[in-house]
Amino acid sequence: MIVTLNLSAKKERVWHDRDTIEHILYFDEHYLVAVVLGREGKAIKSMKLGDGKTPIRVIGTCKLKRWNSVYKIYLPQDSSADEICVDSCILKKHPDNLIDRWGENEGKLFASYGTDHNLFVLDKNKRLMIIDEKYQIVMTGYGDNPIYFGFETIFLGDHNEFPDQLIVSNTMAKEEICIYDAETLRRQARLFFPYFPIWKIDWNSERSSFIATNGANGGDLYCIFKQVPKNKAK
Repeated sequence: MIVTLNLSAKKERVWHDRDTIEHILYFDEHYLVAVVLGREGKAIKSMKLGDGKTPIRVIGTCKLKRWNSVYKIYLPQDSSADEICVDSCILKKHPDNLIDRWGENEGKLFASYGTDHNLFVLDKNKRLMIIDEKYQIVMTGYGDNPIYFGFETIFLGDHNEFPDQLIVSNTMAKEEICIYDAETLRRQARLFFPYFPIWKIDWNSERSSFIATNGANGGDLYCIFKQVPKNKAK
């Protein structure tokens, strides 16, 4: 169920879908992209949310193939788009088909994750976010300038966002937190943090500081990380 509410017009719209949402891949003020489970199997469904006056609409459906594949989802740049394109290509041992479809940098990047599971790739103005079949973010950045996340290193933050200021990761085996500039992807800081494993962070509204916790859905240990201006740092 999706409910949109227009506060100025005091109108609401309720939308029901027979399909079950398995995982939300992307969500913003205007669009929702999710893997859904329906009568005919799994699919990527894209919806335009409306504004309380205009209706919620399905603007695209892409059925998942029988064979493991890469699904590249081209996200809109603004709210005027009435379609979200999903391009797919079957994963093979040799990456030639991926290279032919998306070029050498991206083709080899996608092929490096193997052929035994699906990959979901969000593309927002050439900036990529790769999500594996377990719906874990394994990479963000650009095809020739990526930041990788894996078994030991996890992406911290909202799984449906493209950070515009900072990217934070946690490598538990090394007990360290890395902070990157979201635009240049350069590492800004590497912090030794042996106190507890971090599974989740919550940013403040200015995205200048965040609270880290040891539980994915809330924990019993918390720590505040605050960014200090250079002229005040000692």
